[in-house]
Amino acid sequence: MSERHLHHDLTEDERRLSNVVLIGQVAELDAKKARVRVRAGPILTGWLPFATVRAGPDRTWHAPEPGEQVVLVAPGGDLNQAVVVGSIYRDAYPPPADDPDISCTVWNDGAFVRYDRRQHHWHLSVPSGGRIVIEVGPSKIEMDDAGIRITASRIDLN
Repeated sequence: MSERHLHHDLTEDERRLSNVVLIGQVAELDAKKARVRVRAGPILTGWLPFATVRAGPDRTWHAPEPGEQVVLVAPGGDLNQAVVVGSIYRDAYPPPADDPDISCTVWNDGAFVRYDRRQHHWHLSVPSGGRIVIEVGPSKIEMDDAGIRITASRIDLN
């Protein structure tokens, strides 16, 4: 093997090794296909899948959005096989809680859900103009700015 080829091979190996794990920002989202493109420095990836909590018979959905900082893992440093494995808090988007007993999701419109396991307190908040619907079979409770509506074949008050 010539010195030229050896240098090329080492450069390629170094490039691939540096691409195994990257931190970047979501540049584009294709929600229909559950894919994102990520910008990591000068690199703009192709369309990549992103990890989720569940993706079998039980499924979750919370797509990463443009501007969100994410971690890419690329097997063998091949960015064509990369997967977005998670998001990272930063100054622009800090964590919504700072207590390990709190589980919390905050949405951009101001809605949030928070559970405090120490206090056994569940709090769901939806901004004005929103609606909460709870359904079990044909029974339903709906809450909105106009009030609360209950649809049920029977209501027992104890």
